[in-house]
Amino acid sequence: MGDCNAKLEQRAKAYQQILQEEGYGAREPEWDPQTNTWDIRVKYEGMFMLIMLDLDDPAFVRMLLPNFFEISAEQLQPAMIALELTNKKCKGAKLYLNRAQDDTFAAVEVLDDGAGMQAKILMRYLDMLVGAAKFFVENLKKQMNELPPYDGAVLAFSVTTH
Repeated sequence: MGDCNAKLEQRAKAYQQILQEEGYGAREPEWDPQTNTWDIRVKYEGMFMLIMLDLDDPAFVRMLLPNFFEISAEQLQPAMIALELTNKKCKGAKLYLNRAQDDTFAAVEVLDDGAGMQAKILMRYLDMLVGAAKFFVENLKKQMNELPPYDGAVLAFSVTTH
């Protein structure tokens, strides 16, 4: 496992280098023992993102835009409609509500076999996150203007939580 972890750390540093070469402030990768991941924090297009490389599945990479929009109780119904629409329309990125259903996050999950992530592909993934978040917020605002006042009912479709 030590050799695999060292290789994964090197891949995380390669991601950091790509981000820095593209002009983004990416922090040094940090090991997270709770999730067995190398985590790279980056500020991209004014938003804080997290890129996670998973020791338990070294080819798996998760890119997250956490907590990008807080949901109030009166926004829950239109937020779920906007979330469903975003997940249908936006390529590559998926949006979720957290367990408490008061905040949103977006994720792009990809496979990278270690052959080398291309800068333009990594930037596209991050653009997918930003694009999905913006699409969600625009559609939430539209839903808030079109729907009658929230009556406390919750829509009857499931929300994936982590």
